[in-house]
Amino acid sequence: MRPDVMQAITRAVHEKYTGVPIVPYLESGGTDGKVYRTAGIPTFASSGLFSKPSEMYAHGLNERLPVSSFYEGLDHIYQLAVELGGAKRAQ
Repeated sequence: MRPDVMQAITRAVHEKYTGVPIVPYLESGGTDGKVYRTAGIPTFASSGLFSKPSEMYAHGLNERLPVSSFYEGLDHIYQLAVELGGAKRAQ
């Protein structure tokens, strides 16, 4: 992972969840990143979706997440886009 990407992810996560370990991992499922990697563009992902194990309903007939997790995930991705894109963050 590029240091600037790891630093941005760490800042975005720790803004809401101080001290949570940031650990890169290999995604075993298919992602849209395949198109970019095939074109030679390094591709990374950072979810920003946090939930309790009891609220984890991914890839099922009732796939869902808490509304608060959805909006926190939007904030996370927005912060990364602004920081890595070089723009100033709106207040």
